[in-house]
Amino acid sequence: MRKVARFMGRRLRGVARRVRTLAAGRHKSRYSALGTQEKKEFWKQHPLLGVVPIEVPGLPCLRMHCDNDDSVVKDLFWTDFRGWERTSLMLWNGLLGELDACIVLDVGAYTGIYSLYAALCPAVKKVVAFDIQQRCLTRLSLNGSLNNLDNIEGVLAACVGEPGRVKFHYYEEEGIISSVAGVVPKKMNNLTAESDGIVLDAYLQQNLSQASVGLVKIDVEGAEQATLRGLAETIRRDSPDLLVEINKCEEVGAVQCLFPAGYSCYSINERRPELRRIQQHVQPFADARNYLFSMRPEKELSSLLSSTTKLERLP
Repeated sequence: MRKVARFMGRRLRGVARRVRTLAAGRHKSRYSALGTQEKKEFWKQHPLLGVVPIEVPGLPCLRMHCDNDDSVVKDLFWTDFRGWERTSLMLWNGLLGELDACIVLDVGAYTGIYSLYAALCPAVKKVVAFDIQQRCLTRLSLNGSLNNLDNIEGVLAACVGEPGRVKFHYYEEEGIISSVAGVVPKKMNNLTAESDGIVLDAYLQQNLSQASVGLVKIDVEGAEQATLRGLAETIRRDSPDLLVEINKCEEVGAVQCLFPAGYSCYSINERRPELRRIQQHVQPFADARNYLFSMRPEKELSSLLSSTTKLERLP
């Protein structure tokens, strides 16, 4: 009888797993069509808890913790890891493969998905991840541990054009880690706090003077120009590739003017693996937010993206 009971128990557990898988499949099929408020309601009804395997096609597998509070992990999970900055992640991974003994900067790291991918790269000696929210850096540290990574250094600071204390704006909503906190006011950010403001060039000179910066990600919710002014000397010296979020397309030109001669700006299409070089009379992709600034030839960048796309199609 005990054998029968054990068999029935295993069978029932197997049925329960299949039911959960089917349920998740149904939810995922309709998730992409939801608006922001609908997603928030969906998250309440279907909480995502614990350690989540991050399985973006063509990229190394990661593990990230979620207490139903990480909007990046939730967007990835509920879109089968294809619905959040898909092309940017593929491009980031391709650029990491071109690095040689350098450091990577993740400015506005949130819970660290870009930092984690960078830290996995053998050529990356250190990843320095900056954020103005301690909650983000605490979660990033946990995520690093989950992936057995010890080469990520978190720095609690706003990366701006002048040093000193700065006010930043954020919101709190039912346990969600704010992904839009920043020094530039936004209507949805109804709370304020203070943080140290640092200039990246000065920070690197003081702490990593012998290191070359090979790759940078900047997601600072409207403060891109101030951040880049503070990194001008490093950009001139090391010529890194930079992945920059710019939420207002009318500001792309002003950001582009901050780069030295030789840099080109590319709009990133997150719906398909595609780049578009921004020139006179050439507009960004519709709904584009992420842009690559690089001195690499356009053909080389397209080849990097194409290589990652081929990996994605492998079984």
